[in-house]
Amino acid sequence: GEWGYHRDYREVQLNKLVKKNKDSQIAVGVKPLTVDDCLEYGADKIVIATGASWNTDGNNALTHDPVEGIDTSTATHLTPEQVLEGSKPIGKKVLILNCDPYYMAPSLAQKLTEDGHQVTVASGVSLGNYMHFTLEAPNMHRMMHELGIEVIGDVWASKAEANRIQLYPIFGDGYRREYRGPGKLPRRENTHFDWHEFDSLVVCTGRHSNTELYEGLKTRKDEWAENDVKGVYV
Repeated sequence: GEWGYHRDYREVQLNKLVKKNKDSQIAVGVKPLTVDDCLEYGADKIVIATGASWNTDGNNALTHDPVEGIDTSTATHLTPEQVLEGSKPIGKKVLILNCDPYYMAPSLAQKLTEDGHQVTVASGVSLGNYMHFTLEAPNMHRMMHELGIEVIGDVWASKAEANRIQLYPIFGDGYRREYRGPGKLPRRENTHFDWHEFDSLVVCTGRHSNTELYEGLKTRKDEWAENDVKGVYV
């Protein structure tokens, strides 16, 4: 209901702009545009706003690398999109691996708990931290507490398997600094690693831009002039 309101509001506002500018139009519910569609449309400037998709391999802002073993093409690892699409069965015991500072992990935790799942959130960043700016954070934490959602904070994953994941405290390495030579860690390495079992793992670690359309147009730049395209922007 709430998201339907936001969708409808934005569609109404866009339609108001279209009415003011008779040379504009808005099309909803159509198939995604292809490179050929863009070139043949007749616009001299093309602006690409195709959004982003959740990472399927655990790539994240903490390590800037995937997490070994995470693969959402498998049966027990899921992206947020796959959860909401209902494209895979979700087991009783769910672990959400989170590196997103906004609403996604808390929202998924609430949904899955209310659907009857036992949910744990393992987060490498402050859970829902941006929600402090929107004044949603206090009530979000009350909701998590009331629903009995377990939160494991300040941890990250070193590897994952089909039904378990290895977590470590992100501040578990030594605080004393000592030069040990070029390319060597100047402190004691982290030795605290624990396995956590799950039936389903939700990978909420970050997103990547959907650049296929933009890249496709750039590779066919030699066709822009003949189609009266002067520029392509993101």
